[in-house]
Amino acid sequence: MSSGTTRLTILNINLRDEASYTCEGINEYGRASTECRMTTESGGLNKFQASLVEAKF
Repeated sequence: MSSGTTRLTILNINLRDEASYTCEGINEYGRASTECRMTTESGGLNKFQASLVEAKF
């Protein structure tokens, strides 16, 4: 990944994983954070799809 890039990997997602997720970085130069909302829906037979909606700051 390049500088300034974040990644969250959730393995074996299910409907309970639907939530807002926040990533925060803090160092001697300051603090930054980003948030996204993950929505889930059942695809049947224990298969789920997830969508991320990135929040705009």
